[in-house]
Amino acid sequence: MRMKDGHYAMRFSADGYRGKGRFDLQDNRGEGRDDQVSIQGHLVEQGSNLTAIFNVLISPAVTGNSRLPDHYSLTMSGTSNGNSFMLIGVGPLGVIVDIDCTWIAVPETN
Repeated sequence: MRMKDGHYAMRFSADGYRGKGRFDLQDNRGEGRDDQVSIQGHLVEQGSNLTAIFNVLISPAVTGNSRLPDHYSLTMSGTSNGNSFMLIGVGPLGVIVDIDCTWIAVPETN
């Protein structure tokens, strides 16, 4: 089932950090953020399976207590059911990165 464009509630976790924020999806391009982490990239759907390539930017408040650099890219894989999706990938130094998103609203139109 195709993922819906719009706004998603996002949970991001990596190397002991857990944050909640928002992820916006439009035409398989996504951008998400919470108070400390920003991600952006492209998602590819094949049925209910997903592959994503994301750039991740982490604030100094988090990287000071983490093994991760403040900026990195990674490839993730996961699944979608149309209203939610989850992705998991391996970041620098073998750190597991996990993103879970649940659809909350349609995008605004201009």
